[in-house]
Amino acid sequence: MTEADIALTIAYLFAGSKAVCSLFYLPQIYAVWRTTTGAKDMALSTWLFFALSNVLGVAYALWVQGGASLALSFGLCACGAGSVAGITVLRRWQARHRNANPAAEMQAGWPPQNRISNASKGLAE
Repeated sequence: MTEADIALTIAYLFAGSKAVCSLFYLPQIYAVWRTTTGAKDMALSTWLFFALSNVLGVAYALWVQGGASLALSFGLCACGAGSVAGITVLRRWQARHRNANPAAEMQAGWPPQNRISNASKGLAE
């Protein structure tokens, strides 16, 4: 193998590993989507940095390296990290607005545990 072949092989392996890495965002997306704590335990700045870093990776791949496969893999990771950050912001916004009117929360049956306990009370009567 020539040096150019080795470099190309490494580039494709790296792009492939980044694409596979993007799949590992899915459990985090699922967890932050289902949170009932307003995503207080999420490090928003970290996820925003991950997203920014991957967006810069897309730019680097397109304008410096000229590699579409590398850009795609960075793009997938940017979408994953951006999704986690975006859902975190949404959950925090929802929690802040829920806490602003506790009476409406209880009437609407929020948090979900209240719906379960209210339903079980109705069954016991």
